[in-house]
Amino acid sequence: KGMTPDQIRDNAAADAAVQREIKKAGREGAANIRKEFNTLTKEDREAAKAFGKLKESAALGTAKGDVALIISFAKVLDPGSVVREGEFATIADSIGVPERIVAAFNRARAGERMSNKERLEVVRAARRNLQPSIDSFLGQYNRYKDILTRSGYSVEDNLYNPYDGIQDIEAYSLFSDEELIEISKDVNSMSTKEFKELQKEIQRRVDANQARE
Repeated sequence: KGMTPDQIRDNAAADAAVQREIKKAGREGAANIRKEFNTLTKEDREAAKAFGKLKESAALGTAKGDVALIISFAKVLDPGSVVREGEFATIADSIGVPERIVAAFNRARAGERMSNKERLEVVRAARRNLQPSIDSFLGQYNRYKDILTRSGYSVEDNLYNPYDGIQDIEAYSLFSDEELIEISKDVNSMSTKEFKELQKEIQRRVDANQARE
């Protein structure tokens, strides 16, 4: 005996309810994984943000920008800390800021601008100090990527890599100081096409450098 129209309607409603519950469970499962990952990698987001501000400050070419540059450097070293200009000298030693950078900070506070070479030295030092954090982050990222993939969830929708766009450390040695200053000034205003061209040029120089070794 076939089902009545009411039974067909009730069955369809029940099936729809089951599908809604399945989708809800999926969203909640993905949200829990994302929340756990974001909690574990909070300092990575802060470190990457500090490095971005550091590069922007390096491009300003002013004493005020140099003060911001060095405070951002301290944040890269210790992303969980609150670094204020007036407290910098007090905490610099405890977080391992090199003496020459502390000296540059004091000169900048007095109104003396750093040279472009000094600014680039700070950028490169900050990038070197980021490497262990990046390596640790990528280990966590790949673990959670595997969990999401095996659970059938979207990696792109749930995981964020704050270090995307921060170039490999060797790339900093493949450009002249003048080129790096120009890149630092222009990168935030680049179109997607221009940024991809810059990435290609960096990769070309990395490949050429490796071929010479």
